[in-house]
Amino acid sequence: MRHKTVCALVLPILTSLAVPGWSSTVVHGVRIGLHPTHTQLVLDCQGDRSLNVERQSPQKWVVSFDSVETPQGEKALSPRPRGRIQKLQWVSKGSSAVLEVYRKAPLLEAKIFTLEDTLRAPDGYHLVIDFGLPGVFSWAYEKSDKPVPREEASEAEKTKRTPEPPPSASSGEALASNSSNTVPPLKPLQPTTSTPSAKITRSIEPQSLYDMADLTYEELRSGLPQAAEQILAAYQNALQKDPGNPRRASALLRMAQTLDGAGDVKKAERFYQRLIDEHPQDQFTGSAWLRLGEIQASRGNLIDALKAYREAERFSLTTPEFLRARWGTAQVYLQSGKAAEALHLLKRLLEEHPTAYLEKPEIDRTLGEAAFALKDPAASRSFLMRYINLASDIPDKDIVLARIAETYLHEGNRTQAEKLFTYIQVHYPDSEGDLIGRLRKAEFYETQGPELQEEAFKIYGDLEFRLTKGPLKHFVQFKLAYGEFAAGHYEKSLERIDNVLKSAEKAPVNDDLRLLRRKVLQALVKKRFEAKDAKGVLSLYSEDPFAFQDGEALEALVYVAQAYESLGFYAEAMGLYENLAQKDPKQQWQLAVARMAYEMGNLEKAHALCLSLTDPAVVDAKEMLLIRIAFARKDYPTVLRVGESFAKRRGGVAHCPADVAAMVALSLFEMEKDEAAMTWAEPSFGTSDWQDASLLVVLSLKASRYRQKNRMYDQAVQLLDQGIQKVRSEDLRNQLLYEKASLLLEQGKREEAEKILSDLLQSSKELWKTAAKQKLDYLQLRPWNF
Repeated sequence: MRHKTVCALVLPILTSLAVPGWSSTVVHGVRIGLHPTHTQLVLDCQGDRSLNVERQSPQKWVVSFDSVETPQGEKALSPRPRGRIQKLQWVSKGSSAVLEVYRKAPLLEAKIFTLEDTLRAPDGYHLVIDFGLPGVFSWAYEKSDKPVPREEASEAEKTKRTPEPPPSASSGEALASNSSNTVPPLKPLQPTTSTPSAKITRSIEPQSLYDMADLTYEELRSGLPQAAEQILAAYQNALQKDPGNPRRASALLRMAQTLDGAGDVKKAERFYQRLIDEHPQDQFTGSAWLRLGEIQASRGNLIDALKAYREAERFSLTTPEFLRARWGTAQVYLQSGKAAEALHLLKRLLEEHPTAYLEKPEIDRTLGEAAFALKDPAASRSFLMRYINLASDIPDKDIVLARIAETYLHEGNRTQAEKLFTYIQVHYPDSEGDLIGRLRKAEFYETQGPELQEEAFKIYGDLEFRLTKGPLKHFVQFKLAYGEFAAGHYEKSLERIDNVLKSAEKAPVNDDLRLLRRKVLQALVKKRFEAKDAKGVLSLYSEDPFAFQDGEALEALVYVAQAYESLGFYAEAMGLYENLAQKDPKQQWQLAVARMAYEMGNLEKAHALCLSLTDPAVVDAKEMLLIRIAFARKDYPTVLRVGESFAKRRGGVAHCPADVAAMVALSLFEMEKDEAAMTWAEPSFGTSDWQDASLLVVLSLKASRYRQKNRMYDQAVQLLDQGIQKVRSEDLRNQLLYEKASLLLEQGKREEAEKILSDLLQSSKELWKTAAKQKLDYLQLRPWNF
């Protein structure tokens, strides 16, 4: 019979049995036996029966002796705790001792009696204490053909005793069954002279193992997690001994629920799944699916949760279970960004069950959040207000109030919103709702123009100092870093992000901050490239190359490649251009790879890549590179052919880049077509877009010498002067100056020539300084009229 109010029923006894000739009690052994309904503690005693058994607390019992001897030692008489016994401990008190017995649960009843020990007649006896559930009688022990458990069998063989029924109350040998903590002492047991009875004659109620397990569950489930072991043991015993019982599914469910209630969710999940696998169509399987859905939802496994909820609704759930399943499904929709589906699902639920929100107020909260996500602040507020009225004792009321205040913000009612935010700050200071409210207000202000944006970042700055850790602080730090980024303060944003990530090296990865850091680095690379700070670009890139590998980083990657190219790191630039060609199949990147191959001297690769290009958008750059490749190969006819095609398309020689014109002109000079060469050379001297200054020097010398050959000295000098003005390299400039001095000497202009040579003596280049000195020394030996 199940008791509605269960207290630790105590049936202690006080045995004070004197046997002449003995002055103390000898304890030969202490044993613990496990039975389907109880745990049995047995003390094998001999001699004086002056002992006392009493309860000292809901979970502590003591057995005390006036005088006791323990031949085996107290440690040997302390078996490993089992079943419902949590601990055994001997406490010495002079010549006496106390055995303290600690139970695992306070709701157990103790039944105490003695049995005669025929092996130690006439004064041997067994003190037996049964710890079991109130109202549950111990099993009958009969002498039968049934096998005895191994541990008990060995002990039985050792003692070869047959339990004797406890004496009846009329003879004074019955166990006490009153509610006091101390029972009057038993009368001395008379020596047994006849064969003891084969039974323990006790009033019992035949019950199945599943009945006993269910009774254990009902009586002890309020004592979880401490009582979990006892409940599980009862059901496990039933499953092992009667595996085909129709109540097997119910047992698996209750085992899972016991583990769930004890906090071991992972093990509970295995039992829920076991129930589903072994009994897929049982009525209890729906409950298992429902709980699995809730477990998966709590872990963020939304797809698995949705599947479990749908499976649960295929079964005949109770009304509370049905509401949990439908509400859980709506929650999954909401968390998946499907607010409309969540709203529709719950509204339909209310149409079918109009009072559902009374039975499960959380339905209103989800409706409110869904309506807010769908930008319906009035409906959201209505649902959330009803939720608060129905569940006024909710632990996170401050968070709900913050959401209601936010609905006022989105309606433009700043006055009402501020009142509610103030209320939260006064009544829930620095609570999660207070902090979330401040954040929401700042987020709203952030979208309302420059004036309120400044106010928003003041709030973020204040919150940064209020928050010590957790997701909210992380969010505030992200907002502050993003604000610096949006304002173009890339260096400040990068510094803030790096400080946060550095201080959280051992914390979970801050993915959003790392993504923002990539954007900041990319923007900063562009800024430095536009400022012609190629070294600064490469410094940022080398700091975090992976920040430039995503699809949005292509523009920044181009800047890095061009920075490498501008500084002459052609191999590094080629690698990046090849990467760009894979990510963005445009022929401009293949052309860039060809250009790097040319710069590195791999003319064959450069030529092959150029010939494979067919995009009209790159034809000019392609032909310019083909001209360079042919010129490097000294393939002058190809230079002329491609150059003429290029000039024709551009509208004539005058519209060709200086380098292209120079290479065609120099090729014509090599082909001894000097007049045609001058046609290409002369327009190029008037431009300033020289990329290769060495071409300008060589062309100046070639053109000047051609004019000298035709005794057109003035024009020859002018050509050299044009080269001198445009060339930036000191070495090349010195070469042109020396050539000009030689030309002036041929014209008889010795003074002008000596002046140029004297200037060359100040050059930092030893080669030209030495050449000028030798020339001057030679002139000193020659007469002026030479």
